[in-house]
Amino acid sequence: MDVKELFDKYYSRLAREGMLKALFCGLIVGFAVNFAVAFTAWYYGWNGLWWALGAWVVVTAATTPLFYIKKFKPSAKEVAERLDRLGLEERMITMTEFIGEESYIMQKQREDAQVTMNKIEPKRIRFKFPKVILILLPIAFVLGSGMTTVSGLVEGGIIKPGKEVFEEILPEPDVDYVTITYVVAEGEGLIEGDDIQIIEKGGSTVEIIAVADDGYAFVEWSDGIKDPNRSEFAVEEDLILEATFAPIGEGEGEGEGEGGGEGQAGEGDEPGKSDKPSEEEGEPNNGANGAYEENNMIKDGNTYYRDLLESGGYYEEAMKWLESAENIPDELREFIQTYFEVIV
Repeated sequence: MDVKELFDKYYSRLAREGMLKALFCGLIVGFAVNFAVAFTAWYYGWNGLWWALGAWVVVTAATTPLFYIKKFKPSAKEVAERLDRLGLEERMITMTEFIGEESYIMQKQREDAQVTMNKIEPKRIRFKFPKVILILLPIAFVLGSGMTTVSGLVEGGIIKPGKEVFEEILPEPDVDYVTITYVVAEGEGLIEGDDIQIIEKGGSTVEIIAVADDGYAFVEWSDGIKDPNRSEFAVEEDLILEATFAPIGEGEGEGEGEGGGEGQAGEGDEPGKSDKPSEEEGEPNNGANGAYEENNMIKDGNTYYRDLLESGGYYEEAMKWLESAENIPDELREFIQTYFEVIV
């Protein structure tokens, strides 16, 4: 005995119920897509009325049969369960479980169940729909149809696009900006990094570094900072920061000796008054004040430092070592070379 043939009139009723459930679910998904398309058209001011309607039709038509096949198409077992709920005391479900068995007891059971089933009209099986479907369907309908109407009003120029409405309700906050400018004197150095930075007030800048040109050394910034690397934090106003450099390896001014001769500091084979020890007697000076005095250049009161460095070959050895060393950072290499050039 074919189960489908046995339950044919009841199966048709439950199939209609499943189709309605599938249609309701398809409409919910269709209205959701319809709302999304209409909302996008309204927000950006597009002409999207027909796009929204077309999306609703296409999505509903595509998802309804999928819901029926995958979810709501009734089986023989489901039909038997619904019949048993009418008070048949599980006779139908038992009959479906032993439909292929031909024992005398099973045959009598099926005959008895069929007699009882013939007394039940299909209309006694009432349609039942999940509450979630009954709740979501009207909500989706209101949102989808309402937003479609709104997009149509935008298309007709009756109301403003959503973007303009949001900008009027929630305007973007005004942002204050400050400018930080790093400068150097031409020919003395340069700025590595962004020398002009525009940031939000209270923000921070990107790090920069002041690099000296040949013959110069960094001294400080105009605000007193001694480090050539810097970045600013919590800036509240425009800033102009200048890097200061000083020449290196040069003496200052001219000096006169007892013989009336004049010499330029740091030039020629013989040191000038500013860097060669004088035979004039004077009070000793330990050089603690940082001044460049004759006695700063004397070792033990007898030996001239420059002569010692040159005759001893220390300067040449230091330069050779710098040339052969590969792992020394460029900044440290430049500092060592500058140091020896200054003292020599």
